[in-house]
Amino acid sequence: VTVFDSLDTMLLMDLKEEFTRAMAIVRNSTFTMPISIPSTDARDKPRKVYAPFFETVIRYLGGLLSAYALSHDTVLLDKAENLGRLLSPAFGTESGLPYFGVNTVTYVVSHERFLDEF
Repeated sequence: VTVFDSLDTMLLMDLKEEFTRAMAIVRNSTFTMPISIPSTDARDKPRKVYAPFFETVIRYLGGLLSAYALSHDTVLLDKAENLGRLLSPAFGTESGLPYFGVNTVTYVVSHERFLDEF
């Protein structure tokens, strides 16, 4: 997360070498995540995993868009657009306010927490 969140800072501080290394990470990012993780108790079912919408938007998407505004590197804009598409199921509510999170592989949304039981 810090790589994405600090892209604009690297540009503003003229940290070219660090920005170049960070862009290699950005280029290889797919925003996929596990569908589930094992429970800490062997008797329990695996738990579904979600990307928390608010944190993902402000840190990943915000980092990509602010760095694009400064650099005009279209890789950043393409990654931001891709991430926005992956997060869009979170808006499938009656009110239009987003759900807590979404799994970027299954597009299943969570109403209230990072992990849910199956």
